Amino acid sequence: MKLELLRKYFDNKCSQKEVKQVQQWIERSEASMDLEGEFNTAWQTINVKSGDYSKWSSKLEKIHERIEMEELYVSLNLKNKKNEAGYRAKDRLPIAGHERRKSSARKIQYFAQGFLITMILIVLVIAYFKFPEKSEQAPPLVYIEKVTEPGQKLTFHLEDGTEVVLNAASKLVYPLHFGDSDRKLELIGEAFFKVKKDVTRPFQVLTGSISTTAIGTSFNINNFPANEKIEIALVSGQVSVEKFMQSGESSLLILNPGEMVKVLKSDNSITKSFFDFDQNISWKNGLIFFKDADYHEVVSKLERWYGVSIHADKNPINEWRFSGKFEEETLENILIALQFGHDFEYIIEGKEVKLNF
Repeated sequence: MKLELLRKYFDNKCSQKEVKQVQQWIERSEASMDLEGEFNTAWQTINVKSGDYSKWSSKLEKIHERIEMEELYVSLNLKNKKNEAGYRAKDRLPIAGHERRKSSARKIQYFAQGFLITMILIVLVIAYFKFPEKSEQAPPLVYIEKVTEPGQKLTFHLEDGTEVVLNAASKLVYPLHFGDSDRKLELIGEAFFKVKKDVTRPFQVLTGSISTTAIGTSFNINNFPANEKIEIALVSGQVSVEKFMQSGESSLLILNPGEMVKVLKSDNSITKSFFDFDQNISWKNGLIFFKDADYHEVVSKLERWYGVSIHADKNPINEWRFSGKFEEETLENILIALQFGHDFEYIIEGKEVKLNF
């Protein structure tokens, strides 16, 4: 007997022909053995996800209700008691021996049928998770990737109204439609988020082993792979920043406006401090900012900002510590400003920049 047909039978969706087919099968003595085999197979292969337990609970409640109804029907033996209305137990005549045997046989038969019905219902609830109906299957998530090239920035809105400003050479991955309980995204690079408030669906940005969670907030995350640290800076609202360790433990920090978290990639240390808006967030307003930046930080930021590749004949002899703020300046003007404190020559050829020390 196919489980799909049994499910239709107990949901009152069978045709008359299918109803007859199921009832004939239940009357067969081999039915319980067939069902036991189906039960063992379904039980061994079922794979229940953590989110399915509430569905299990509701289905099991329906099983209990169905069993009680079937047991009541069997115990009352309604078909054979139409003529017994109005009689009380004390008014009935003593039952002869052969009548007692018939009564016992009927009880055994009813018990067997009740057991079989119970088995059917249990197998059906397992089959519900093993072979769910198409109408109840959750549609697969469709993910979107927003990618910016070096020298490119992108501003857009998510389906919930959240505004995102994606910095150059960055990637944001998120579902086309958020779920009912959360809003999860994954970021590589840098982005500024102005989150639409939704208390029922926390906004969660994953950056490697770090999870940043907000409700209605504006914050910046800097997670460029080449950087030695990850930075989360909060402008408004409140966020929680959780760092997960390989041991399974985690550390949690709560940020208030004006505070930031730094996570060093070398030792996984996490610290909280105040931040400078120009240094950490002015990029989204078209400002390129340096504060005591070393040579490698200057080169990597200029490459992302202007979409160029910078090569040097050798590393600089003296240590660089460069500070400056530039708004809508050309690459050449910034290189000229760098020459005031550092001895080098440059050549710009299309997207290639050569530095000679």
